[in-house]
Amino acid sequence: MSTAERLRDDAQNTRDDLKSMGKAAVETVRERAGEMKENLQHMGATARDAAQHQWEHLRDTAGEKAKDIGHSLEEQVRRQPLPAVLIAAGLGFILGMAWIRR
Repeated sequence: MSTAERLRDDAQNTRDDLKSMGKAAVETVRERAGEMKENLQHMGATARDAAQHQWEHLRDTAGEKAKDIGHSLEEQVRRQPLPAVLIAAGLGFILGMAWIRR
């Protein structure tokens, strides 16, 4: 076999090796991308669930606080009805004056 033929064979072998390595690299990248996609989907679902849980907790807490304030205000009005009426009238007057000026 001549030197030219050996070089041609070596070049062909090198090309074949590079093709194989390229295919393997592409397959590895695809696998890793699939794994990353799954991980990101899982992380997104976890974050969504945590946010939903936090929202429900905040909503429940705010509702409880609003009820507590309402009960407290109601009790205060029952204990001292005259000051409550006077305060309500004063606030109504102030808001009415502010509304008229606009």
